[in-house]
Amino acid sequence: MHLLEGQGDKILNIYYGRESIDKEKFIFDKIKKSGYDAENPVRIIVPDQYTLEAERRAFRFLNVKSLIGLDVCSFSRLAHNIVSEVFGRNQTFIDKYGRHMLLRKIAKEQEENLKVYKSNLQKSAFTKMTNDFISELKQYNIVPEDFSKIYQDIKGNKLLNDKLEDLALIYQEYEKALEGKYLDSEDFLDLFRTGIGASEKIPQEKVWIYGFDSFSPKNMQVIEELAKKSGELNLVLTYDKNCRDEDLFVLPEGIIKQFLNAFGNENVKIRKISDAYGYKAGFARKVKRGMSGSEEHEGMQTLKNPALLHLERELYASAPIRVRTGEDERGVISAGITICEAANLYHEAESAAAYILWLLREKNYRYRDVVLICNDLKTRGNILSRVFEEYGLPLFHDEKRKIINANPAIYLISMLEAVTNKFRTSDIFRVLKSGLTNFAIDEIEELENYALKYRIKGNMWKKPFKYGDFEYSQEELDSINEYRERISALLTELQNIGRESHTIKDFVERYYIFLKEKANIEENIKTFMEFQLQHSGEDYVDETRQIFSMVVEILNQIVEIIGEEEFVFEEFLDLFKVGLLEVEVGRLPSSIDDLMLGTMQRTRTGSARALVIVGANEGVLPAGNSSEELFAAEELELLAAKGYVLGKLDKIRLQEERLAIYRNLAKPSRHLWIGYSIGDEEGKEIRRSDIVDTILNIFPDLEIRKDILNEDDDLKLIGGKFSTLRHLSDAMRRVRKGEYSSLSPVWKKAEIWYEENEKSRLQSIKKGLDFDNRAKPLDKEFTDLFFKNDYMGDKTLSPSRLEKYSHCPFSYFISYALKPDELRKFEVAGREIGDIYHACIMQVTRKLTEDNLWHTVSDEECRELLRKAVELETRGYRGGLFEFGKEEGYKKKRIEETCMKSLRVLIYHIREGKVKDSKFEVKFGKGRSIEPITVQMPSGEKVYIEGAIDRLDYLENDRVKIIDYKSGNLNLNIDEIEAGYRLQLMLYVTAAQEGVRKPAGMFYFHIHSPRLKDLYGEGSEEFEASVKNEIIRSFKLDGIMINDEDTVGAIAGDFDKKSKIADVNMNRNGELKGKALISEEAFQMLQDTVVSKVTKLIEDMEKGNIDIFPMRVKSSATCDYCEFKGICRFDLGFKGCEYNDVK
Repeated sequence: MHLLEGQGDKILNIYYGRESIDKEKFIFDKIKKSGYDAENPVRIIVPDQYTLEAERRAFRFLNVKSLIGLDVCSFSRLAHNIVSEVFGRNQTFIDKYGRHMLLRKIAKEQEENLKVYKSNLQKSAFTKMTNDFISELKQYNIVPEDFSKIYQDIKGNKLLNDKLEDLALIYQEYEKALEGKYLDSEDFLDLFRTGIGASEKIPQEKVWIYGFDSFSPKNMQVIEELAKKSGELNLVLTYDKNCRDEDLFVLPEGIIKQFLNAFGNENVKIRKISDAYGYKAGFARKVKRGMSGSEEHEGMQTLKNPALLHLERELYASAPIRVRTGEDERGVISAGITICEAANLYHEAESAAAYILWLLREKNYRYRDVVLICNDLKTRGNILSRVFEEYGLPLFHDEKRKIINANPAIYLISMLEAVTNKFRTSDIFRVLKSGLTNFAIDEIEELENYALKYRIKGNMWKKPFKYGDFEYSQEELDSINEYRERISALLTELQNIGRESHTIKDFVERYYIFLKEKANIEENIKTFMEFQLQHSGEDYVDETRQIFSMVVEILNQIVEIIGEEEFVFEEFLDLFKVGLLEVEVGRLPSSIDDLMLGTMQRTRTGSARALVIVGANEGVLPAGNSSEELFAAEELELLAAKGYVLGKLDKIRLQEERLAIYRNLAKPSRHLWIGYSIGDEEGKEIRRSDIVDTILNIFPDLEIRKDILNEDDDLKLIGGKFSTLRHLSDAMRRVRKGEYSSLSPVWKKAEIWYEENEKSRLQSIKKGLDFDNRAKPLDKEFTDLFFKNDYMGDKTLSPSRLEKYSHCPFSYFISYALKPDELRKFEVAGREIGDIYHACIMQVTRKLTEDNLWHTVSDEECRELLRKAVELETRGYRGGLFEFGKEEGYKKKRIEETCMKSLRVLIYHIREGKVKDSKFEVKFGKGRSIEPITVQMPSGEKVYIEGAIDRLDYLENDRVKIIDYKSGNLNLNIDEIEAGYRLQLMLYVTAAQEGVRKPAGMFYFHIHSPRLKDLYGEGSEEFEASVKNEIIRSFKLDGIMINDEDTVGAIAGDFDKKSKIADVNMNRNGELKGKALISEEAFQMLQDTVVSKVTKLIEDMEKGNIDIFPMRVKSSATCDYCEFKGICRFDLGFKGCEYNDVK
């Protein structure tokens, strides 16, 4: 018995035609002819994304002002209507988001029982693929029990069997969880099918279904039920038979066969739509415009470009017929088909934008006349949006957008993460920066600066902040603590809700009240939407408007699925994130005249005069297979060969894609533009699609065009207001670089237009092109900022400040004149360690000198002196930094050990050398024991160089030696001294000479913890001696000394071959050698050079010179560690930017 037996004369009508047939005109002609009204309704079922366009087409073809008696809907909307009518709203449904969450929960519970997919559980892609797989299983009416037979048939393939066992287990547990409680999307279809028979509306309706390329088994069952119960069912398919491209229509042919098998030949009428509805080759002089597009007519037939009609027939033909074409006045193939080869994705996007703009301007097209298709929206979508915006072409993206990265979603997730992660600072600032709190931007920045400085984390957020009284006023600390209290109180309340909730339902109910009443989320979302409207446009406002209701639905789904289970914060957050991860926001066009961007499969359009395809590359058109799948294509084919179709096979997806390509390429009536790139974002070569090769084969005269940036045609670059300005800027830049002598006539005219219409923008471009990154000298009234003033008002400078100015005048100006606040973290890092090193070494060595202990102090006595020094210097340092935590305590011990190693060597140096007297932290300057270095400026005013010498040794030969303690890895280099890169030590020597003494040398002593290597020694004493010698060598003084036997002996001690104290040695002839040695004359010349350099630097300061002129030594530049790089904008690409290289 066939399904329609006993149903009277009900017949299923199947109408078919190629895309060269205007099937919609046929449908609405039939509807108009048979009539419709409220008593005799007609229902039209189309794909979800086509409902709005189908309604517009209905208005147009029926020529009516209302659609009373005619309803355009999708299967999903009809299903909800029927289920509500027949069963009411008492059913409990879980949607695909609820299923995601339930599947995540089941997979985690069954983790130990899984064989293959255990390692994939944490991947959101696995949950999504499992969700889609189960959905397809249910669509194809496969139940968990069916898997036992499958196992038996594929015993030889263990991996496949294990995969199936894993998924069968998850599927079985999923069905158990639903049983008797919930209905999912596929169960809903079963309920829908059952409800059709009980509906009072369906028997009164004539039903038309069109726009589909294929149907799932469940949808086929729904259609069969509609055929039995509706007043009349008409199915319209894109199909043809006995033709050269019949392989293209395998899917619709399968649909027809299924209905014939289900209903019997006598109950199915298959009719080909008359050729009278076919498009006619030709062009009209006048264009009749309708609500949903523009079409050209001759009599009753719609006109189409002959070449495009030919392409429709030949695109997938087994032996395509080739045709010859000519050219029109613009040089575009008169066939209306343009192929564009672009150098990269950006050039391709711009070429497409320029082409569409040409259609709008020259052909008088509207946005709705053009459809833009790109199968690679993930990569090219943002590029297209940016480029088209430059061209003044607003795009409507025909896609759903995930909300997981929207600000409200970030706010909600981060708040929950802040609690589960025990007040993790990064989570808290994600909450604050979401824009959904009542914090002002400057409040957030103030709080963040403090939190970064003082490493605020965890429970520290719950207590008043106490650090920083040495740099914050009490009022400032009170303000920061008020901000802390506001966010802490909010999160603590959420934390308490979690602690007090026994079940998930308890938590969700309290959480919802918390969001509404405490977090004021609805009010904050409204405020954020106003902000978005000003800065991001209506597109994102619509998205934000929908999000909270979607979040509430996710929460409802969680309650329905696991509401009575015990509440565990981490598990709830995991499920909540899984649900949000899959939520998508759909959007509607803002008007009927939008420029739509979509994909081949999703986008459904009515008539179009032009189709523009971007991304006609291999793997994009047609779309490639996903890299992440539960089963390999071979595994699905193996199962299908044994009669088990577990969802769509790749070949079916490919057939759907081919139909979509065919359908879309047949849409335009006048123009087809296809672009492809030969290079991807990284510059790698990519191949064009076979579709392009097919078209080139059909039209052998078709010329491949270059992208507009490589066509050497300036006129084609005159596009949108902003894109043209960019190209004008590029042309002007090339003229300035000397590539061209002057602007071309096209760009001269463009410049005149901008001068008259967009003068401010043109001036900005010119200003940018003429930008010279040279800092102008300061006015005389500001030059005092370069200097310090002593108590008498005299100008002073320190050697370190002079050296800083020498390194980069601009950096000096920012640092010492403008004095921006420094974001210095509350941590023991290099700078802090260096401070303590220096202070402790100075304190101990001063004590050793004062008490004359250098030659008698024991190791234990030295350590005790050091221990006291460390305690004294670290106590209270930066507000108690070294008492902050265990890490700081450890570093304090490390500092003591490093200083002890350094002190041992310093004592050795003193004992080995010949020093008459040593002084520490010797200050020179006005009113000090040593006079300042005086420099007279051209104005006659004097500048006094003042400073403090770490250690000043008076040798027995009455020469002076300077030692500067450094914790950094500095090396003294004569070239750097001559260039002015290193000035401090020579200025210290000059001051210490006091005009009468001779110099002995100047050195850096590096405070460090040496790493030992190449140690030797058979016994413990020999090995210990080796270690000691290696340590001493690692502390060699780094610098220069006068090549005089007495001086070298006084500094380097007595030695036979190599000195352990300085870089000097003695050859067999008793001659002194080594890079540390310098003649008296050379030293004097070096000293004179430094004095001249310092004089020049001070003169530059007086002139107000703040050049952005950083020094560079080999590959290391001052800029590398400069904290003001964002201010100076130093870039070698800018005019006036160059390094001051130390030769």
